Amino acid sequence: MEKIKAILEAIDSAVWGPVMLCLLVGTGIFLTVRLKFLPW
Repeated sequence: MEKIKAILEAIDSAVWGPVMLCLLVGTGIFLTVRLKFLPW
């Protein structure tokens, strides 16, 4: 059980770091351009 916990913590720290930030910013930019700057 400890090994599974360690693996999940490693995945959690990797995903909720720079990867998630890039995905969120990239999605925002993509939708802004795709919707022809409608939010603005």
